[in-house]
Amino acid sequence: MSDVLGALDALGSTDPGLLQLPGLVASLARVQAAATGHYLRRLGELDASGEFEVEGAATTAAWVRRETGKSEREARDDVRLARRLRQLPVVQAASIAGDLPPQTVELVARVAMLLPEELRAATEPALVDAARLMTYEQLRRFLSEKVASLAPDQLKDAIETAYERRRLYLDPLGDMGEVRGSLEPLVAEQLDVVLNALMESDRRADETRTIAQRRADALRLMVEMVCELPEMPQVREALPQLIVVSEEGKPAHTTGGNVLSEGQLDLVRCASDVTTVVVSPGRRPLDVGRSARSVGRRVWLAIVVRDEGHCQVAGCSAPASRCVPHHIVPWRLGGGTDLDNLVLLCVAHHHALHDREINLILYDGRTLTPTGGLPVGAGPPPRRSRHLQVA
Repeated sequence: MSDVLGALDALGSTDPGLLQLPGLVASLARVQAAATGHYLRRLGELDASGEFEVEGAATTAAWVRRETGKSEREARDDVRLARRLRQLPVVQAASIAGDLPPQTVELVARVAMLLPEELRAATEPALVDAARLMTYEQLRRFLSEKVASLAPDQLKDAIETAYERRRLYLDPLGDMGEVRGSLEPLVAEQLDVVLNALMESDRRADETRTIAQRRADALRLMVEMVCELPEMPQVREALPQLIVVSEEGKPAHTTGGNVLSEGQLDLVRCASDVTTVVVSPGRRPLDVGRSARSVGRRVWLAIVVRDEGHCQVAGCSAPASRCVPHHIVPWRLGGGTDLDNLVLLCVAHHHALHDREINLILYDGRTLTPTGGLPVGAGPPPRRSRHLQVA
């Protein structure tokens, strides 16, 4: 093993030159695939021998966690794949040879184990040949169709198993809220389709966000749209809403513990139900304010007709379906939810106004600021943003 590591160290310390670099990276990827194949083979042997118990570990996965530093899930996945490969000699040989990347090995092994044993042995070479020729996405579709035609009962069992394994965890606190889990493949694909559509609708002229950031923004758009649906279930005769706590001398915060800036406070009050609760220094409630979202169907239709069915930022034509009714004078400053104090803004411009404090010029010539609307020609010109083109 020391010789192998020494050779890799020597390889990493050499300068291959720009022309040789692509070939070197491709070769290293093959070496990585082969090393993973050897690791899984030996891990399968260790698991079958029970020698991990001599090492003081209760399970093979526990030994992997202790010796490699992998997470519990990673360790379990490694042991599961190693056990499968012991029953799939052709797939294991291709893995050890470095012919298949680890992700492809896992896919082929998982699908192959859905087949009856006698059918699996006959089909395994063809599956490996297909894996050598196809991209991962092509292979995934090919294998799904193969299982559906050869073993429909096993496919049905796999779908039911996936349903039982569904999980979704949400931690809204901390520096960043965390979402993790496992979805049924069909649900995951539906979510992907919806998020991609929202990402496309929110594409900006001068796009600087990463794909992951755009997907996160699309999820936020989806939540805001769902909150506006009349079919949303009520809890204790109220629609789901944020509760903002206001205490003298302290910044406003939600009951979940998230501190809000004034811009965030204005943003959520335009887009969703928010009730402000004023408390004393001892957190005794002194006043429960009115709910900020009171744009009913009639008012909404009136806004859409008046604003000609699109965002009112000059140069923007985003349709009303992608807009929210913005309070020109914010709710916290006494602005009401009446027609004269509302204007259609697309979600992108709405966040630009509140999150990045970008002044916007409307079609009627007024300048819209985070704290209100100024008459035509009054106030400073709108600040330009490299993230958003503002007319």
